[in-house]
Amino acid sequence: MMPYGWMTGWGVFWMVFSWALIALIVFLLVRAVSGSSSSGSPERADHRILAERFARGEISEQEYRERKKVLDETR
Repeated sequence: MMPYGWMTGWGVFWMVFSWALIALIVFLLVRAVSGSSSSGSPERADHRILAERFARGEISEQEYRERKKVLDETR
């Protein structure tokens, strides 16, 4: 026989709330850890790669500006 008390009313609420809070914390930790290795949004990564190629001299200033304009328009 189950004891009558904590599994009624507020007890159930606090149990569900506790599990939801734990799940939220785990989700945020996983998101923070997995996001730390990336450079953010794909748009930022594209702009960063483009700037790196320009800095290394792989593309000219004109080509850099044209590609940057295309990236900005496709957002």
